[in-house]
Amino acid sequence: MARLSIPRPAPRIIENVELPFVLPHSRYDVEQLDVIIGKKGQGKTTGQEHYIETREPRLLVVTPRPDFQRVELADDLDDALNDLSFGEPCRRRVVVNRRTCGGFETMHEYGQYLFGRCCDELRNALLVLSEVHLLAAPAPNPPSPELVDLISQGRHYGVRMMVDSQHPRFLQSIFFLEMTHLVAFKVTDEKDLDVVESYAGAETAQTVAQLDKGKCAVVTL
Repeated sequence: MARLSIPRPAPRIIENVELPFVLPHSRYDVEQLDVIIGKKGQGKTTGQEHYIETREPRLLVVTPRPDFQRVELADDLDDALNDLSFGEPCRRRVVVNRRTCGGFETMHEYGQYLFGRCCDELRNALLVLSEVHLLAAPAPNPPSPELVDLISQGRHYGVRMMVDSQHPRFLQSIFFLEMTHLVAFKVTDEKDLDVVESYAGAETAQTVAQLDKGKCAVVTL
């Protein structure tokens, strides 16, 4: 993978429980896309839980696993979006996997549907997409128009985003090109480290390969 010569900010090393104090709670009309990466069991979910529990009065979490237990579980996406439509503090979680994606043949088809619904209906909220590569077709596939619209125009809808993945090499480039913060827990796979280096610089790639469990490197771009 080609290396970019653009100078990159030095990463800031913190504990995962410190994320609420490092990632700013921006206005919903200000663009924000936080990309969180790292191997399984390194603290990604714990860090996100600390952030959303202390910073976010309105959010929609979409996850393939029974994580984020403190966020109220909705029956489905319709139920969650309806609850969030009233504009009051509201936190909902939707669990979607290959067995629960309704009439859609693949998770990627469901992802396009989800992105479109959020563009049309979700307002003034944080959208958390766990293991987002399951919802967006993996690189090098191009992003769907619905995803492009959600990422590039989200602030106009009052939608901020936080996405995570164990394997950054599967993430489409639009996530890295539009991200405002990269939060990287330990990554050791060479292909994943190549992606980190390409978008966040060699220093960050070298740092995340040596991180201890529970620590992460935060780069503001």
